[in-house]
Amino acid sequence: MKKIILAISVLLFFNSCATLFCKQTYVAQIKVLNSKSPLIYIGISENTIKNNEVIKIKRKDIANVSFRVIDKENNCKGQVFIFKERRARIGPILLNCTFTAYGLGILIDALSGAMYMPSTKESGIEKVDNNYYIYNLNYTGCADKKE
Repeated sequence: MKKIILAISVLLFFNSCATLFCKQTYVAQIKVLNSKSPLIYIGISENTIKNNEVIKIKRKDIANVSFRVIDKENNCKGQVFIFKERRARIGPILLNCTFTAYGLGILIDALSGAMYMPSTKESGIEKVDNNYYIYNLNYTGCADKKE
């Protein structure tokens, strides 16, 4: 009886490996190309970050990351960059399939966003490692101002 209880406890503990063992955020460095003094807004917020600044983004928000770039110093127009693609992290899925006999762990990981990472197939995203990504924003708001 004790072995059965132990086995059920282990299965419940390893139910959602990505949620338990992986970080819920990832590090993103934001680089604006073609502008020396951009203002970068994250999403619809009015908080600005500096060029090449490193921020943390929640994994559950990976499918809806956006940046708004404005170069007020040169009186250039704003440009919005939207990143919607994500891909599944294979490690957590394999661990869930190995340690659980049912799909509850995969469901929890999918709903919490812990099993996702940004897709490097999307233009401008560069992977450094599993928890560090660089967003290269090709700003063209001042293109019509060049002489």
